[in-house]
Amino acid sequence: MEKVAIISFTGLATIAGTIIAILGAFIVVLYKGSEVVLDNSSLESNFPYKSSLPPSDWVIGGLLLSAAYLLISLWYIVQVQTMKPYPVELVVVFFTTYQLLLSLHQFALLQKEI
Repeated sequence: MEKVAIISFTGLATIAGTIIAILGAFIVVLYKGSEVVLDNSSLESNFPYKSSLPPSDWVIGGLLLSAAYLLISLWYIVQVQTMKPYPVELVVVFFTTYQLLLSLHQFALLQKEI
């Protein structure tokens, strides 16, 4: 992981370049991408199936998806920080897999339609 020195010129250039790249991606997606807000007539013509979810659920779903990607990125950072003091990968993978299996077991028990 790169450490950015905010005081130096190269650190400021790195931060500015990152911000410009992210803003450029947003501009391209919002300018050339599909419509974010659709009225009912265009929704029916673009999608062959009927959605039973109101539009607010789509917004919540998008926010949850964004949060998931952010948490996955943070998880990778935690894994790198964990591997520094504990270089035995097999033990870390074992405990990660064990926690995953416990979480899947709890999820399976909470599901009503399995």
